[in-house]
Amino acid sequence: MYDDFIFMKAEAGLLRMERRRYDREIHLQDLVEHHPELLAGGQIRPHDPVRWLMVSREAGIPDRDGSGGRWAVDHLLLDQDAVPTFVEVKRSSDTRIRREVVGQMLDYAANATVYWPAGRIRDLVVESRGEDGMRDAVASLLGSDPSDVEAIDGYWKDVATNLRSGNVRLLFVADEIPRELRRIIEFLNESMTNVEVLGVEVIQYVGQGHQALVPRLVGQSEQARDVKGHTGSTAKTSEQDFDAVCPDQIRPYFQSLRQSATDRGLRVSWGTKGFSLRVVRDGRPLSVFYGYPPNSGAQEHASIQAYLPKDFPGETSGWARAAFLDAAPFRAAGEFTLILPVHDAESLQHAQRATAVLWELVDRLRDDRS
Repeated sequence: MYDDFIFMKAEAGLLRMERRRYDREIHLQDLVEHHPELLAGGQIRPHDPVRWLMVSREAGIPDRDGSGGRWAVDHLLLDQDAVPTFVEVKRSSDTRIRREVVGQMLDYAANATVYWPAGRIRDLVVESRGEDGMRDAVASLLGSDPSDVEAIDGYWKDVATNLRSGNVRLLFVADEIPRELRRIIEFLNESMTNVEVLGVEVIQYVGQGHQALVPRLVGQSEQARDVKGHTGSTAKTSEQDFDAVCPDQIRPYFQSLRQSATDRGLRVSWGTKGFSLRVVRDGRPLSVFYGYPPNSGAQEHASIQAYLPKDFPGETSGWARAAFLDAAPFRAAGEFTLILPVHDAESLQHAQRATAVLWELVDRLRDDRS
């Protein structure tokens, strides 16, 4: 029992409601699933509150390529910045909340960022909502229209990029977070650059048939904000901003790449970190190539990325993957993405050869040659 009360104004006067623990853990889990707004988005980022999209409950996480789920995270969510968020729920009376839960969460993040296929989170949303429901949910999260294919496809690309770069959020949720766990959360959040680690207490008050829920954030500090450099802005970058942070040696390559793409009729679309090149096929823009400046996510250097989903016509995806890997030392990131750092004279030569493959890929997509 707690010596803690709140008062609700009622017709007969003040209704006293006392703080009470949850009878069962599943009750708190259900609240989070159906009311993710309890996760204190406004406290996490007061000037631009975090908005949530519930992806899945008990999402399985593998510990190696091609394996089933070794672990199951209580809740998986996304926010408007495409940041995957892992939520683990415990009651304060559960002794595992002090140490074991920390190891669990680190296991989830470490393995999901490596072994989840790039499109796995999207697939989970489609499984629960259907394709149209997925588009409606993402559009609502972004404040866009469900028919804006470019915005929705770009969002899922950002989800995959954040997952692969380890740009994720870990949320410990309980009715009360003990002092030991609170200090661990603060330490991790202040020490980890890409990973945001926070706790949320969802405090329950009950009285005369009424229930009140009060979320309270744990672990946020000005030091943690400084370490992460989060601005909370979803504003798109620009050509000028991109070129300004590119080293002199590689800036002309990216400028030429964008100009050549425009000359070939591709769309250059700017995101929050870099740009994508999109070819229009059957009236639908397909993102096929990306450019990122230095220090984007976990990438120290500027990079180009080829995106080769399985729904390319015929054998185009397989051909393109082999051609890109033959042209340059790309690194695979997930099932569909190839990444090539661009930072010196040798890597610029690799990038030029990769660009030649890109133009051939564009021709094949337009002509449906495979």
